[in-house]
Amino acid sequence: MRCSFAIAVAVVFSACAGAAHAQTTSSPAAPETTTAEPTTAETPTAATPTAETTTTETTKTETMTTTTATTPPAATPAASAPVAQPTPPALPQHRLFLRSTNLIRYNPLGLITDNHISFRRMLYRDDSVFLRDNFVGAGFTPQVSAAFARVGALVEVQPLSALRLWANFDVVGYFGTFGLLQSFNSPTADFSDTTITQLGQLPAGDPQKNFPTWGTQLTLGADVQLKIGPVAARNLFRLVRGSYQLRQGDTVYYDQFYDVLAPNEGFYINNDTDLLYVSDFGLVAGVRMNTTMPFYAPHQFTQEERAAGIVDHANGPTLRAGPLVSYTFFDDERALFNKPTIMVVGNWWLAHRYRTGQDVSQAVPYLVIGFQVTTDLLPHLISKEKRARETVAEAPATAEQEEERETEAEVKELREAEESEREAERAMREEEQERLEESAEKTPR
Repeated sequence: MRCSFAIAVAVVFSACAGAAHAQTTSSPAAPETTTAEPTTAETPTAATPTAETTTTETTKTETMTTTTATTPPAATPAASAPVAQPTPPALPQHRLFLRSTNLIRYNPLGLITDNHISFRRMLYRDDSVFLRDNFVGAGFTPQVSAAFARVGALVEVQPLSALRLWANFDVVGYFGTFGLLQSFNSPTADFSDTTITQLGQLPAGDPQKNFPTWGTQLTLGADVQLKIGPVAARNLFRLVRGSYQLRQGDTVYYDQFYDVLAPNEGFYINNDTDLLYVSDFGLVAGVRMNTTMPFYAPHQFTQEERAAGIVDHANGPTLRAGPLVSYTFFDDERALFNKPTIMVVGNWWLAHRYRTGQDVSQAVPYLVIGFQVTTDLLPHLISKEKRARETVAEAPATAEQEEERETEAEVKELREAEESEREAERAMREEEQERLEESAEKTPR
């Protein structure tokens, strides 16, 4: 399993390197770029499904500006006029980015609403397709599901169009519903769906029953994306560290969001790799491969297991793959809720401790259905403020306002009259001076 994980990672990085080489070596003539804010990363004109595999794949919805390199046009006769290439509209200096995603998931079961709000400022102005969509941003990411809620601070930087780096720190609260949160004293513990359900049905007060709790979670992410013609490739990587208030003696907990037995105050990784076809009418279709790998410290095993030399586990890497498809109905920047997108992800588990026949049949797919909207709120807020000012200016005046306006008008008229009198006096003095000068010139000396 460790070998297969290393091979999978090697394939991911080699694919990204190959795509990057293709992007850089393609002809610079007439490059095109289109931007969309789909679930996790953007694809032109259409959004793609979320890049996070979790209670409902959501946090991965991080904006991906894809870059398209087009081949030079065929040679034309010398007499023909060159064809002008369309210039993409300039990106705004500031954006208030909003993405709202609602997802339902099966195998494992989950339901979540995920929201991403971030103020983004452009780092520098550059029309190059590789550098055009750059920014630094900060915001927050509230999420609510049937089992937990969390809210956190987000910082992000996109130094070039194909790379986004981000960090998210969340405060998480579990309600004690749907068998969560459940913790164990060793990575070798049974965390199958059947066991989680049975433990959740124990009477209140049983030491093995799930319990409400809270904690924090740090996530570090890197999104890489490239697009050549209608083909896009992207890799979404995240390193996660959770720290929760567990039962006395427990060292691991079941994180249903990533479907992993996570080490408390330890790390695990989650990675999505997508290969996509992007149409020009809102449809995006392709394949996704996901892998998750926890990393346990020796102290997280029981004392008996450590004495017996048992410090291994079968919890990772997990692996699943399959198709994904999304459709964006329209892309209109004037709309308050832009890019409404439906998405479906259907994967099959290729490696998992309990989902390849041990507890759930391997024929049962991992299924996600979601809906997402994204927008830049800043133009709408500015427009609303402007309309409010205009409304106040056009509103009928009160009696006091009318009297004040009349007084201001009278004062203005008096000042204008005084100014007119002063202008007339100056003109008379200048005319008298001219007559005196002419008379002096005519007088014989």
